[in-house]
Amino acid sequence: MPKETPKKSFAERRFATYIHKKAKTKEISLAGPALVASELLVEHIVDTLAANARFAVKYGKNGTLNKKHMEAATRTAMGGRLRGAAVKAGKQALATFAKNSGKADNSGKAKSKGQPPASSD
Repeated sequence: MPKETPKKSFAERRFATYIHKKAKTKEISLAGPALVASELLVEHIVDTLAANARFAVKYGKNGTLNKKHMEAATRTAMGGRLRGAAVKAGKQALATFAKNSGKADNSGKAKSKGQPPASSD
């Protein structure tokens, strides 16, 4: 019987392996200190987004984290081109999740009420 590995908590997960795989090419690779610095940067961004999202939920008095809260957290935590890339990647991730989970994506246009669906004659 194979030995089960315990599930790691988020704090125990390391991003360095993933960063190294994505950054490694035939021409360049990342040194150990560069991986440590990039991992610290990712952890800082995750912590900042979590704190900003918590404040957005608290301010909205909703109690449930949703897409608008995460967009607000991203906009306050990041600026410039990084903000645009992060918002775009987040929307793409939500669309992929909705597609794979079978849930409807509500980020598109609102459906018109009272009109029957278009027929495909």
